[in-house]
Amino acid sequence: MTELPKQLQKSASIIQDDSDFSKINEELNEEMNRRIVVFMKNFVHHDVKQAVQQWINECKREFQENQAACNEFSQTVNQQYNEEKIDLQADFKVLEDWQRDLERISRGMLRFEKMNIFMRNTPSQLFLKGAGKLFSSISKNNEMLHSRYKNYIENEDYTPTAKEIIDPFMQQLELFEGSIEWDVNRFFANPVDIVSQETEKVEADIESHTADLQKMHDKPETYRDPLTLFEVRRRQYELTNTISKV
Repeated sequence: MTELPKQLQKSASIIQDDSDFSKINEELNEEMNRRIVVFMKNFVHHDVKQAVQQWINECKREFQENQAACNEFSQTVNQQYNEEKIDLQADFKVLEDWQRDLERISRGMLRFEKMNIFMRNTPSQLFLKGAGKLFSSISKNNEMLHSRYKNYIENEDYTPTAKEIIDPFMQQLELFEGSIEWDVNRFFANPVDIVSQETEKVEADIESHTADLQKMHDKPETYRDPLTLFEVRRRQYELTNTISKV
């Protein structure tokens, strides 16, 4: 939005004292469109490409840090259970999708129709066009026309033209931005599902053991039977032996 209008203002450089001012409007329009194409190619292949890659790399680093945290959590849980109980793998395909979408949006910046910039029916342009056709045949007026054209082009505000070019790109970026939260949730979907499932199992086990403890509290005489006590002691030793091996 800052640099593109400057490039259009520099189109005044093609105007010379010996220019054919009866056709200069068409030539200026061609030059401005040429400058837009050149500028946008450089902008996309350098600025946009670099910015996109930098953002993707930062996201990749953050995702890798989160995956490392998931791996550490998985290892801790598996050690406690003494088995490969969980494996929390996030979905790194999200990064590939982001890269593809941003490259598509970037390529879209290079596809636009030829613009009518200096062939519009604004009062200033109509005046210059009429003056060019009227006075171009008189060579001594060329210096005046040259000055008028250069002054107009170099001081004209081309922000609306730049906005017209950039707006479709910005709309696509806003749509992309709106989907980032959903994609981040997709990245963590598998770990979240696994942890939720295991949590439900643990809570069910706790509920079952709590019910058993309540039974023991309500009917302690059942567990004072010698055979029952022997079985409880045996289970205790088995558990103790298992834990000591871990």
